[in-house]
Amino acid sequence: MPETKAFGAWIRRRRRELDLTQEELARRVGCARITIRKIEAEQLRPSQQMADLLREHLGVPSGEREGFLRFARGGTSVVFLQTSMPRHNLPAQLTSFVGREHEMAEVRKLLETHRLVTLTGSGGTGKTRLALQIAADLVDQFRD
Repeated sequence: MPETKAFGAWIRRRRRELDLTQEELARRVGCARITIRKIEAEQLRPSQQMADLLREHLGVPSGEREGFLRFARGGTSVVFLQTSMPRHNLPAQLTSFVGREHEMAEVRKLLETHRLVTLTGSGGTGKTRLALQIAADLVDQFRD
C-alpha cells in the first residue's frame, strides 16, 4: 500500500479494500455510521478505544498497535501503511479460529497431492469456516 499521510483517507481506502461500507464498519466497531464518515473526512479523531477497534477490524497487525494508535490520534503515518495485504477474494473473518488442528493438518496434507479436496459433514459443523481458514493460511502458496 502506498503511504497515505491522512488517517481518514487511509481508513477509507482500507475499508474499501475489505469491501466494507461505512455502515458495516460502524457496526463492527460499535459506533454510528456518522462517526466513521467524520473520521474519514478528517472531522473527528477516534478515541484510543475506537482506534484500537478500527485497528483490529481493518487487519492491522497487533505488533503495530502503538504506531497505529499514534497515527490515529494525530501523529505521523508509520510503516504498516506501506505493507501490502495479499490480494484475494476471501472474506474478512470476524472471529479468531480456535481448534481443529487435526482437521487442518489433514486437509493441508491432502492439498499437497490433490487439486481438489471436498469437505463433507452435517450442516453447521464448520466446514465453510475450516475451508476459509485453510485458504487464508495458504493464500501465498496458490496463484489463483
